[in-house]
Amino acid sequence: MMKKFLISLLLILLMASISYGAASEDVYLRRDVFDAKMDALISRMDALEKSINTRFDALSSRVDSLEKVMNNSFAAMDKRIGDLQTTVYWGFSILGLFITLITFAPTVGEAVKNMRKPEYATLEDVKRLIAESKLEAK
Repeated sequence: MMKKFLISLLLILLMASISYGAASEDVYLRRDVFDAKMDALISRMDALEKSINTRFDALSSRVDSLEKVMNNSFAAMDKRIGDLQTTVYWGFSILGLFITLITFAPTVGEAVKNMRKPEYATLEDVKRLIAESKLEAK
């Protein structure tokens, strides 16, 4: 029973506070005053929309020009990076050739010496060949 009493008391207090919040001072406007104020409001909103559109167009053109500049910069940077890559590749190739030449220089030098050496038979070679032919003849 006490719960019902408290709940009803709370509802009454709640309704009282709601009724105070809903109180207003009634102010009436004539139709022509209302229409004039609405026309002024609409014209201000149109002017604001035009201003926003103008600023948006200006901002859009600035962004477009910035995009062109950035694209040109990126293209130039790509070209420079490509040139750097080519230089590095050539450097590694030349370094590899240099290391290869140093590594195989003694072998190539020996081969060149052997190419120039005439193939003459020495006296010992002739004696050895004669001795071998005598052995074969027997």
